[in-house]
Amino acid sequence: MATHHWLRMKLCIRAIAVIYLLVHVVSDGYAGPKGAVGDLYMVDFSDKKVVQIDAATGLVVGDFVTTNFNYPVEARFGPNGNLFVATYLDSTITEFDGNTGEFIRVFASEGLDEPLGLRFKSNGHLIVANGRSNNITEYDSSGTWIGTLQSSYQGSSLGIDFGPDGNLYASNDKTQSINRYTDDGAFLNIFAQGDELGRAYGHTFGGPNNNLFVITNKVLEYDGLTGDFLGIFAFGSLLRNPIGITFGPMGNIWVTNNDSSNYGSVTELDAVTGEVILTVTGFNSPWGITVKPEPAHCLSMDVSVLTGGQDALWDVSGATPGSLVAVVYGFQAGSTVISGQSGFCATFGIDGIGLNQVVGSSVADGSGNAMINKFIPAQASGLTVLTQAAEQGTCPDECVSGVDTQVVQ
Repeated sequence: MATHHWLRMKLCIRAIAVIYLLVHVVSDGYAGPKGAVGDLYMVDFSDKKVVQIDAATGLVVGDFVTTNFNYPVEARFGPNGNLFVATYLDSTITEFDGNTGEFIRVFASEGLDEPLGLRFKSNGHLIVANGRSNNITEYDSSGTWIGTLQSSYQGSSLGIDFGPDGNLYASNDKTQSINRYTDDGAFLNIFAQGDELGRAYGHTFGGPNNNLFVITNKVLEYDGLTGDFLGIFAFGSLLRNPIGITFGPMGNIWVTNNDSSNYGSVTELDAVTGEVILTVTGFNSPWGITVKPEPAHCLSMDVSVLTGGQDALWDVSGATPGSLVAVVYGFQAGSTVISGQSGFCATFGIDGIGLNQVVGSSVADGSGNAMINKFIPAQASGLTVLTQAAEQGTCPDECVSGVDTQVVQ
């Protein structure tokens, strides 16, 4: 009972802290852990680093990557979980460990000419928008230059992204348009066009209607199916020379502001109204911004409704027949790396997981299914509980499910 009261008090304090941050401008602070899934990773052009920001609170976790390279502008997490950074003046793409931020290697340099935007294709290849040569180049998973994907890129900076249809959307300043291409670079059509697209810095799809949001000196919104201009989504004094844009894990829009005269900042906008939720200040020259995605999951997990005083069921599928499957629990999203303890290798999307936080375990049947039952104490009602499954014996590879988050009824 004492533990239950302590947890409720801890969660209450966290909720109050989040509410406080949502109504105040955030200037500095520290959160954690480093390399967390779902956090924001913002490239600071002048300070030559990538800064990690807690997406839930706006607190600065710290410097995730520091470099001696000449002006990084964009960063993206690859299919292998590592972070890839485009360095403008060095004309390189550099790979860093996705959990620690440690330098791994110069991933690519051939064919690059002042690289700007980065995106990964569905086949795992990296495409790069080059500012000086005005083209888009492609690289395989080893960093080998495959060739030029598109030779008519005329964007201002970070203006490439894949849409919900799997096609490539690239900005063109000369034609004042966003053009649509197949993922192999074949031109399809002009998706959106108008004077307001004469200098589009970055764009992304998202929101309730999967519309296209474009950065100029404002945030503009276009219909995600037709390309029709819907209007100015956001502008004002807190958007000062905006460049980078991404959707955060809570569905809101995050924009970088590269305003050297008033210090750089990152602003969170409500994805429906465009209203400012919070602003994180204290940076030098913010450019690209991205979110660390959850790793691909080799397990699927269905969880019954968690109700205090009743049994709950975790139904896990996709495991190796005969392997041991365990489900762990926690109370806060984050990142916990388990490297070989009790035969498990996993990066959990839950903060502070220990071997004592196991819901239960079960051996997978011949179809790879494992079922775990657990009685939920009545005093757990009202708690937010996160659970996730992992398979034993897959090291060094990881085999986990997604995170299930529920408030106990």
